[in-house]
Amino acid sequence: MNLLEKVKRLVEAVNASVDAVLVEGARDERAVKGLGLTRPVYRVAGKRVKASLVYEVSAKLKGCRVLVLTDFDEEGERLNQLLAVHLSKMGVAVEEGLRRRFNELLVEAGLREVEELAVLFKSSWPPP
Repeated sequence: MNLLEKVKRLVEAVNASVDAVLVEGARDERAVKGLGLTRPVYRVAGKRVKASLVYEVSAKLKGCRVLVLTDFDEEGERLNQLLAVHLSKMGVAVEEGLRRRFNELLVEAGLREVEELAVLFKSSWPPP
């Protein structure tokens, strides 16, 4: 199975398994929407993480299952851990398996940031 097919299947799994996706910034949001994600996407960071925004998102998503799709660099991993702990305490289920699968695909493509997926697939997405 080629990389495009793997991404398509992973996006289908996300659409079927979670209620929302949390990303860092606007470019990440555009990238995941461009992949065909149909679930709501929330930006939880930009230049800085705002506690009030995290609380607001947590309140909206209480009882839901979410995918935290921050970058896979040191800062993104730190943010992922922070969000996972906070969201869990607020009654939000955090889907970790799909995050690991995204990381595997990014590594396979030689990427580290979520927004880079848009560049990788821009000319050929969505697959037939």
